[in-house]
Parts: sequence; structure tokens; C-alpha cells
Amino acid sequence: MGVGHQLFQNGALASSPARLVTGAILTKWTLLGFETGAAGLPTADAIAIVASTEIGRCQQTFAKGTIFAETSGPHAGQSQLVSGLILSRYTSLGGASSAFGLPVSDASTGWAHSSGFEGGYIDYGPGDSVALEHGAERRPLISATPASAVVAGSRCTALSHWIRRRKHAACLDYGPAGFCW
Repeated sequence: MGVGHQLFQNGALASSPARLVTGAILTKWTLLGFETGAAGLPTADAIAIVASTEIGRCQQTFAKGTIFAETSGPHAGQSQLVSGLILSRYTSLGGASSAFGLPVSDASTGWAHSSGFEGGYIDYGPGDSVALEHGAERRPLISATPASAVVAGSRCTALSHWIRRRKHAACLDYGPAGFCW
């Protein structure tokens, strides 16, 4: 197969050697204009990854970036493209296994370029040669059982969860399992 793509009922084949593109990744690649769009041709097969919230995701590398898609959970079927300077910085930080976790938004464009991630955002402005990461504010949330006042010397159970503030997410507060409040 030469440069281009061939659509089938359950996916598309593209590149040489042929790479299969399916599901939410195919939907995003279609919206981006296939091989002539922002992602380019696929350069690898899709692989499964798991978010810290145990929500299934997959990713597929393309010539100009990587498309991440949620395969289960409340946002199943949603996908994001990470590319250019933002992808370079994200990869250097450790990608999905870093404190930034997985992407939650496509890059915004305008004066500056910015992509939101589970643990913050990465951006760059005009003329920048590298993107900068901005970790989300993390503050502990403590709860105790029993909920009534704990008397000195008595037993209690304390649970700690992190709440993340996300600049570019669809909602601002995330609980211990990553669900919007």
C-alpha cells in the first residue's frame, strides 16, 4: 500500500507497512483529515494503556503526533491529539506514566498553544523552542470515620485523596477516581 488510506466497515488501513486504525482513534483521525491532516499517516499500531484512574485508554502514534482515546469510563469514545513541542515535552516528562497522566483536551490554538492533562497542562507561545509544563495544584482532602468529633485516644480511620485543579479540563474538580464533581 502506498501513501493514503483505505476505509473498511470496522476501520481503516494506512501507511506502508499497513497500519490498522479503528474506533475513537479513527474518528479523530477522520476529523483531522486523515494522512493530509494534523496527525499524518500512522507509524505504529494502537496500544492499550491504563490511566491512573484505571480507565482504559489506547494510543496510536502518527507521523505528526499521537492520538489518545478513552476506551471505557464516562468519556469512552473521546480522543485527543498531542503533537509538536507539547508532545516532545510530554514525552520527556515520561508521557502517560508521568505526574501529568493522560491528555484531557486537544491543543488550544491562538496566541499560545496549550494542552490539558490529568495532572496539569503544557504550553508554549510564539517563538518558543520548547514547551513548558505546569503541574496542577494538588491539595489533600482528609475525611475521618466516624464523622462526628474524634475524641483523643479513640480509634478513627483517615482516608486521603488528592483533588486536582485542571486548567483545561471540562470540569475543575476531580475526586479520587478521576470523576468530575
